[in-house]
Amino acid sequence: MRAHASLIGFFYIKSFSLKGKEHLPKNAPALIASTHPNSFLDSVVLQIKQPIPVWSLARGDAFKKKMVAEFLDTVKMIPIFRLSEGKENLSKNNFTFDKCKELFRKNQYVIIFSEGICKNPKELLPLKKGTARLALEAWEEGINVPVVPMGITYDTFKKWGKVINLHIGSPILQSDIDTTQSHAIQVKEFNDKLAPAIEKNLLYDFKPTGFLKNPLYYLGWVINFPLYFFIQWIVGKKFGRTIFYDSIAYFALYFLLPFYWLILGLIIYSI
Repeated sequence: MRAHASLIGFFYIKSFSLKGKEHLPKNAPALIASTHPNSFLDSVVLQIKQPIPVWSLARGDAFKKKMVAEFLDTVKMIPIFRLSEGKENLSKNNFTFDKCKELFRKNQYVIIFSEGICKNPKELLPLKKGTARLALEAWEEGINVPVVPMGITYDTFKKWGKVINLHIGSPILQSDIDTTQSHAIQVKEFNDKLAPAIEKNLLYDFKPTGFLKNPLYYLGWVINFPLYFFIQWIVGKKFGRTIFYDSIAYFALYFLLPFYWLILGLIIYSI
């Protein structure tokens, strides 16, 4: 599954830059606090480009349908619910946080999108309380998990062949927060430290790319262009004005490309 997702990434993403991976602990857990500019594609990029598999927290309403929920679970996504998705669902976040803490105990990485909402801006949005709450709960239970700030930036949200920067910063540790204060003050202090740490890692210096950087991307346009144009047309027609365009286009390519290759192979074989 991850290998197939990575292959599709080579066709969909022209260039990818990862900096600061030395800040990720080895053989230890990490709570990665990231920006969230591009819907589910953010989780996919982080999955296929991180050195080890990671779990991602994703909007809970995406898990309503059983088949979709099962697929999202296979790609290591965990539901987290916001007030806008129904007050009655907020209690389900207790299960989500328990699962995250269980993953930390197994030295896993978990990514949380600290802004709590997906938009296509260049500036950092105000941080929600979820990252602070999860980190503080883990620390209270004796789980020594660092909070690693990360910025993810795209040169475009609507075109294929995008250039992506992923920059990881120095972690925030339990010792950086005064845990003798009230919970509300701890949350404020945490977010006051996390916000500038994330903002410092938003890099919009997109370097020029060429054939040698990712030959599969250019080869894909030669072989797959009929499918590309079909996906761009059908997805653009329905989702072109939404934040979901990139994610839907990527997943359409993920599912349709094997069938396209099969049909193409049968045509070539029959000639």
